[in-house]
Amino acid sequence: MREEIRAHRLVLIFITAWIAIFLYILFALGVHRSEARVEAEAILLLTNLVAVAFVYVGMGEIMAAATFGPPHRKEFTTYLLLGELSLITGFGLLLVEKATLPTVALIIAPYAILFGLAELRMARGLAHHPRQATALYVCGALEIGTGCLLLVSHYWSEVLIVRLLTMTAIASLLQLLPFVFFRPHQLPRKP
Repeated sequence: MREEIRAHRLVLIFITAWIAIFLYILFALGVHRSEARVEAEAILLLTNLVAVAFVYVGMGEIMAAATFGPPHRKEFTTYLLLGELSLITGFGLLLVEKATLPTVALIIAPYAILFGLAELRMARGLAHHPRQATALYVCGALEIGTGCLLLVSHYWSEVLIVRLLTMTAIASLLQLLPFVFFRPHQLPRKP
């Protein structure tokens, strides 16, 4: 049980770290405040950052799948498929010569929607903890909404896309941080 929790935490730490790096670079570049067109260098940097993040998270998910092994088929299969999908997405983004911000938004959209659905599912399981469940319901709905908006982002300006990506990343980070700081020794011992 504790080994499985460590594997889940490893993946969550990878995702949290890359979202934090993404947000740091966005804020350091000041792209989120820009009223004009987003510069080509910033788009290239953000695209490559998202691609590398997908590759690293994919490797983390595959390592987590290896931890679970055949006895935990559902977790093993889920992490293996997510890892492969993340690796393919990351390498695909790195190899595309003219990746644009709407392309990045379109690639991130399904992940945001799936993450939002996972948050809603976790909220149902935490009904006996109303504050945590409410936070998961709100952020899950926000993630699904931003994911749907990212799907149609090719109609928007680059500045609006960056702002939406920033909002999506912040909502994800707010929900991941408690899981990252959770310690397995906080679990009650079975008698």
